[in-house]
Amino acid sequence: MLNNGNISVILCEVNFSNIYKNMISFTKTYDYLLELGYSLCTFYRIHYKNNNYALWTDALFIRNDLKAL
Repeated sequence: MLNNGNISVILCEVNFSNIYKNMISFTKTYDYLLELGYSLCTFYRIHYKNNNYALWTDALFIRNDLKAL
């Protein structure tokens, strides 16, 4: 579905720290979606550990051909 352009926007959890076993890093998720023609639009409510560094957030990606709308 992602390859053929059927999905316009993606809202997903992304992680900046290894909080789960065998989890996918933010950079792998980001790079994968970029390759498929999506761009990062925004983050929603970043969660921090001890108010020092980001653990995870929800990220909104939008298909590149929709950015001009």
